[in-house]
Amino acid sequence: MAVTLTSSDLAHLGDAVRLLVSPFDHDGVDGWRSAVLAHLRPLLGADSAGFLLPVPGQLPFYSNEQDLGELNTYPDVPPPPDVNGVPGLVKSAELGVATLAMAYEGDPSEYFASAHYNEHAAPHHSHDTLMMTAVGPEVAGLSSLHFWHDRPTGPTFGDREVALLRVLRPAFMAGIRSTVAWTRHRKSLLDAFDRLGQAAAVADMDGRLLHVTPALEQMLDDDPDPVPLRAALRDLLGGAVRAERGDGAGAAFERSVRTRSAAYALRGCLYGGHVGTPLAIVNVERAHAAPSVDALVARFGLTERQAEVALLLGARKSNREIAEALFISPHTARNHTEAVLRKLHLRDRRDVQAKLAEPDC
Repeated sequence: MAVTLTSSDLAHLGDAVRLLVSPFDHDGVDGWRSAVLAHLRPLLGADSAGFLLPVPGQLPFYSNEQDLGELNTYPDVPPPPDVNGVPGLVKSAELGVATLAMAYEGDPSEYFASAHYNEHAAPHHSHDTLMMTAVGPEVAGLSSLHFWHDRPTGPTFGDREVALLRVLRPAFMAGIRSTVAWTRHRKSLLDAFDRLGQAAAVADMDGRLLHVTPALEQMLDDDPDPVPLRAALRDLLGGAVRAERGDGAGAAFERSVRTRSAAYALRGCLYGGHVGTPLAIVNVERAHAAPSVDALVARFGLTERQAEVALLLGARKSNREIAEALFISPHTARNHTEAVLRKLHLRDRRDVQAKLAEPDC
């Protein structure tokens, strides 16, 4: 099959390769799928296009032109007819790139007479079809690009379009593998949060909630007035995260919120900005009321000044900040800090907060 490609075709192919191998340069999986379809549809002379990618947390089928809700009824529609005992979609997958004529061995009339075509494809103006497929566990079973003409009679896909997609198929496979690997990694991460029993929530950078652990769901159920906590989660996982994230993954953020019955500390960070769309991860803990100076004096044998220093250490204050708060010198603040750590039997000032929160048995 000899096909002559124009300089414009070659330029578009170069752009398409870069697009296909860069799924993480876009706003999520659907952003990538939308960009791929928008670029390839005019290159192939198609009237509409769709992208099948069955990964967790996403609609399996995406199209810029067609109603997503209706398109995703595809699994409920009778499958295309067989060709010599082999389903047309399977034949297309074996070929990698195929037109209807290729998938049905030169005679797609059986397909056009099928319930699949008349009940699903034709109502969506999906007539002559060109497909590029990837098959295997590393590509979520079966992933594919579909291109259609919207009239039952008229232009058909031919050698030129098949040749273009064959050139692009390795890049398509690479992009699919990367996307599937990232989504599987993300699912493993979310499963790990569940197993740890932490009260945590995970969202994307648009504030869309992706996951709430059972422990956090229980915490929300146990609070008779969870509305402020839910609102703080939405705020922190949405615009506030984007405003505070700086250069991306690794940025930390925190917030306190109080309901009528409890106080909570929300702490989190961004994850995965170097590969895939960053995730906002927030851990939620009940905040314990700070003990009084008198209680610390009685419990740990501290002086009143040492108890004041202990409370400031529990609030993660530095020696300089302690000195400013208590109107003492940094040297004196350091001496009090060392005395507090000795009496609390601690080596690290970062452990004071947890020590003060322990129940007094």
